[in-house]
Amino acid sequence: MFRSGEAKGPYTRLQLWEIQEITARTKVRRGEAEWQRAGEIPELASYLTQK
Repeated sequence: MFRSGEAKGPYTRLQLWEIQEITARTKVRRGEAEWQRAGEIPELASYLTQK
């Protein structure tokens, strides 16, 4: 997760749920993939709507 100018993590989806620091605009990535907004990733978008 990229927040406040620095990369943090890696986190599992459960860890993201527990720390509740992720929004649809939070930049995230898997491995070495490009950074994307969490709301653009289907698995995370559904998680965000549950909050």
